[in-house]
Amino acid sequence: MTEFITPEDFPKNEAEFDKRFSTEDACFEYLFKLRWPNGFICKKCGHGKYWYSSRRLYICKKCRQQHSLIAGTILQNSKKAIINWFKAMWWFTTRKSGVNAVNLMDLLELGSYETAWSWLQKLRGCTVR
Repeated sequence: MTEFITPEDFPKNEAEFDKRFSTEDACFEYLFKLRWPNGFICKKCGHGKYWYSSRRLYICKKCRQQHSLIAGTILQNSKKAIINWFKAMWWFTTRKSGVNAVNLMDLLELGSYETAWSWLQKLRGCTVR
């Protein structure tokens, strides 16, 4: 099992969180640092140089393998902004009383209960060992 260590610079309260993850670029930058803490490394050939596409893909300059930061995660195939996902994860993990689908729908101004419910199911699935 992989051990997850929270970085020291992770926000300690909601105001810090909102400031740190206020843009999609900030969220993707955070994911990049988590996936490749020592810089990009192609998982196919081990090369360290890449192109960055308009679709937020990292393409290895040597073998042209495409890498996505959200592939294989609960964020994959989501049509909603990654900022909303980060905020949902924040509330899910930091609220002492928890968060339910109605709360999440209101907090994120989601259009449907079903979306909020499915997001919470995905988040709960991540916490099950």
